[in-house]
Amino acid sequence: MSDVVLGWIQSILTKRVQQVSFNGQLSSKQSLLLSVPQGFVLGSLLYILYTTELEQLILHHGLHSHQYADDSQVCQRANQRCTGSLSQLRRLHP
Repeated sequence: MSDVVLGWIQSILTKRVQQVSFNGQLSSKQSLLLSVPQGFVLGSLLYILYTTELEQLILHHGLHSHQYADDSQVCQRANQRCTGSLSQLRRLHP
C-alpha cells in the first residue's frame, strides 16, 4: 500500500470527534481514538476486521456475547441463586 493511500485512510479514521444531542442540548465534543464514519464505503470491511477476534476474546474471559449487524452485547450468565432473587424482585416490582 502506498504512503498516499495509507495517509488517506488514516486521515479518515483518526482525529474524529463525537457529539450527542439530547432534549435539544448538545454535549461537548469528545475525541475518539479510532472511528469509522457512518456510511463510509469501507465501513463494513473495517467492522469485520475490528471484530474478528472479539468473540474469542469474550469467551476467553468466561463471558458470552450476542452479535448482530454492527451491535455487540457482552453478558455473563447468572447462577441459580441470583436468578431466584431476580424472580422475587420481579414479583415485588412488576
